[in-house]
Amino acid sequence: MNSLVLNSQNFPSLQTATTDAQPQNPTQVVERNSYQGANGDISRGQPRNWNTLFQGGQGESIETGLKQFNLNLVEGVAQVPEELLTKGRSLWKYYVVGFFLEQKLPYPVVRELLRKKWKTKGDYEMVADANLFYFKFNNEEDKRKVLEMAQIYMAWKCFIVTQWSQDIERRKNTVKAIPIWRDGY
Repeated sequence: MNSLVLNSQNFPSLQTATTDAQPQNPTQVVERNSYQGANGDISRGQPRNWNTLFQGGQGESIETGLKQFNLNLVEGVAQVPEELLTKGRSLWKYYVVGFFLEQKLPYPVVRELLRKKWKTKGDYEMVADANLFYFKFNNEEDKRKVLEMAQIYMAWKCFIVTQWSQDIERRKNTVKAIPIWRDGY
């Protein structure tokens, strides 16, 4: 499991990371376990500045500017601009979503079991919130293979995998039963 140590005293000015194993200033993050990140291998215990978490790899450009939108209230509820919704849909359409029908298993357990089960050719990103796991595949064939599996059993719990859609939260809550096919010999 990846764990981050962050000293969150006052909000200091940005400084460069040192090479010691422990944070020398409050802006440093120390990786306790190694993992494959977007910029390649991150070595065990190597400190880095927190702002590097938001920097892309070589040649990547990340838009970090803030854009102001005029607030449009309808009956006391803010309306999201259509261009923002469209941009969000275009980004999320590449994601696959997974969820448990019953109690959710811990993230590290799910990550390891899926890694063994899927045996993907390419890399994929995995993040989770309170109820859903989100996957973004670098290889379209891996994504197709995972979607064809549709359901996986982990520790006697059913894990449903589906393409992301805007109504995934509602759809997740409506799934109460799934068909199970059994071959009889």
